[in-house]
Amino acid sequence: MFWFGSNDSMQIAHTPLDTDGQLNVDKNSAHSSQTMAQKILSQIGKKGDARNVPRFQDVRYKVYSFLMFLVFWMVTFGYAGIGGWWEKAWMRVENISTQKQLIMKQIADIADTRARYNADIDFIKLLAWVLQQTDGIPPIVLCLNREQSCDALPAQIQNNLSLVRAFAQLQSLDSPKMLIDEWKILKNINEFLLQRDPLERQVMYNGKMRSLSLGEPERIEWLLYKLPVTIDITFQSKDDVFAFLHNIEKRLHYTQEEWFQTNLIYHIKDFTYDVLNFQSPQDVRVVLEMFYYNSKRLIW
Repeated sequence: MFWFGSNDSMQIAHTPLDTDGQLNVDKNSAHSSQTMAQKILSQIGKKGDARNVPRFQDVRYKVYSFLMFLVFWMVTFGYAGIGGWWEKAWMRVENISTQKQLIMKQIADIADTRARYNADIDFIKLLAWVLQQTDGIPPIVLCLNREQSCDALPAQIQNNLSLVRAFAQLQSLDSPKMLIDEWKILKNINEFLLQRDPLERQVMYNGKMRSLSLGEPERIEWLLYKLPVTIDITFQSKDDVFAFLHNIEKRLHYTQEEWFQTNLIYHIKDFTYDVLNFQSPQDVRVVLEMFYYNSKRLIW
């Protein structure tokens, strides 16, 4: 008798021997044995499949676990790095955009500066041409001093008469022997400021200078200076006062011998005049600032 161990402790076969010692197998028992063998093989196959299924599931679980861990690491630890990299990249883009805007603005500013510079050069050339006209009295002088021949001037000059006047008045006071050329100052005051009409050959004074004092030159910028000037003048009437003020504020000093060389530009700081007593002569103290440039040396 043979036994196969199983959970059910089932008896598999019981076959008798014949008288010759040969195994006596009948058909029923052979069929039964074959059936049992097939069941055993079937159980073995199922056990093999059962062993293989958990292995496959285990591999798949490991893959899923790895993917989940990777996602968790990316979210937990990698986000800061990715976010930081993205933020830095975005900041670089913004910086590049800002730099581009600054460069474009600088280019536009340079273009505007160049356009203004070219316009100033053209205007200075036009000024030089207007001031160099020598056929009689230049139209710019007639326009400023007598309000004549203004239509003969270019429109750009007519619209900037004060600038043209200042350009012609800013002169040098270089002197080889003195700190400043005092002779030019005296000539300008006597032949221009104190004249009723500086263009007339006949001299007619609008006032009498009683004293003149010059202060210390003060450097404004680079070669540009200002000089305090104080003049005590006796005016006979209000018309003389107005003529004196008109020379300072509106007119140009011009002679055919020296052209504009004795021009000087003034700014009134103090002028006291009693208007109620305009019919009587008055002594007036005039405090001025005179502007000039020194092309040969700096005065510190």
